[in-house]
Amino acid sequence: PALALPGVVRVLTACDVPGENHWNIFKDEEILPLDTVHYHGQPLALVIASSQKLAQDAARLVRVSYEDLPAVLSIRDAVEKASFFAETRQLVNGDVDAALAAADLVLEGESYCGAQEHFYLETMGAVAVPKGEDGEMDVFASTQNPTEAQMVVAEVLGVPASRVVCRVKRMGGGFGGKESRSVLIAAFAALGAHHTGKSVRIALDRDEDMQVSGQRHPFFGRWTVGVTKEGKILGLRMRVYSNGGFSHDLSVGVLERAVSHLDNCYRMAATDFVGRVCRTNTQSNTAFRSFGGCQGMFLSESMLCEVADRLGLPVERVREINLYQGGDVTPFSQKLDDWNVPRMWDQLKEKARWEERRHL
Repeated sequence: PALALPGVVRVLTACDVPGENHWNIFKDEEILPLDTVHYHGQPLALVIASSQKLAQDAARLVRVSYEDLPAVLSIRDAVEKASFFAETRQLVNGDVDAALAAADLVLEGESYCGAQEHFYLETMGAVAVPKGEDGEMDVFASTQNPTEAQMVVAEVLGVPASRVVCRVKRMGGGFGGKESRSVLIAAFAALGAHHTGKSVRIALDRDEDMQVSGQRHPFFGRWTVGVTKEGKILGLRMRVYSNGGFSHDLSVGVLERAVSHLDNCYRMAATDFVGRVCRTNTQSNTAFRSFGGCQGMFLSESMLCEVADRLGLPVERVREINLYQGGDVTPFSQKLDDWNVPRMWDQLKEKARWEERRHL
């Protein structure tokens, strides 16, 4: 039905990929799926037409027969069903069990932070221009990663990378959202140009972009913390889980950053941090500014708020007495030789007239 519309040139599926149909460093994601889709909104086929509106109208005429498969849609479901990617990241320092036994109070709890949409002003887009000689192709991509776009387009077309040139003039925003996921869009444009011999442009609408491109990883943490009655942290055991989506993408790197930021700026003498990436049937979540750092810090800050509440202390007091001091060593073995956070903390309290304002 799509091909019957005047102005529709081609409808491309996985069978039309001349080269490698799997991409990313783990090769666990298809350019176009051959027989199995993994999430609602996954691109199945490419409609090439003389205008964007015509292509969108034609795409709506395509009918697909699906067979329902079991789905994992949230972090909690994934943890319950042990749906994980293979990689585990762990940081262990000191004897957590002994620290918990010596604590005045031991608390257990959970913390959760949801996804975040990049919402860059310019959505994903690319233009591919065939050069007519030996499969040469110029790709103009809205991407933060022109090198990977060049390599993947070459693999998809089955040509050496030297025959593909990727150019980036401006992105209209990226924030990490166009580091890896933009590569798929560049490959789509290149496929269209390869099969038609003409320049092909792809520009996603906002709803298409949000369905396809992935977001900041949601994180879920379960923690056990031992503290003194003054609020000093003696030991912390935390298990953190991220929603990676259906493929690896950059999720392992994001997890590593989150695990190494669970201490935030606080000294914890005994720590046991373990992180896993959950495999779910959602878009593959991806890089976002801070790359897992803010999720790790958020989980710990949420824990500190609950500790302060249980001890009946102001949370800023709990934070203050646990701040790293110069010469301390982090759970990932970095010595803090040039450490100014305590001084900054005192300056901010003074300049903001904190003590005065909190009693108003």
